Amino acid sequence: MRKGFLIAVAILLLGISESLGLAADTNSTETNVNVAASTTVVSKRESRRYLALFNLSDTTIYCKFGGRTAVVGEGYVFNPQPAAGQSGGLMLLDSVIPLGQFSCIHNSTGNKVISFVEGG
Repeated sequence: MRKGFLIAVAILLLGISESLGLAADTNSTETNVNVAASTTVVSKRESRRYLALFNLSDTTIYCKFGGRTAVVGEGYVFNPQPAAGQSGGLMLLDSVIPLGQFSCIHNSTGNKVISFVEGG
């Protein structure tokens, strides 16, 4: 169910990109990352044109952009998924998207999953 949701978001982002006159994306990627201590989730990418991040875990995840270390209680807050097949997420498009590295952390035990779709 989650993978289908992410694919639908990727298709939506591609449609938005095309409607804004952006070139068709042939470099889209979908990745799940296990987050524990401050973890690099998304690496710097100068050609990034869109990015969607989704918290697929049962706990809040905090992220910072620009290569900064993630700290619990600071930065962008991604709430846990409210129910199966749903997630707390954020979509960023072309003119407002950070091109640098994204790091995330949580305040629970074990690994928690954040997923992202990006392209450019």
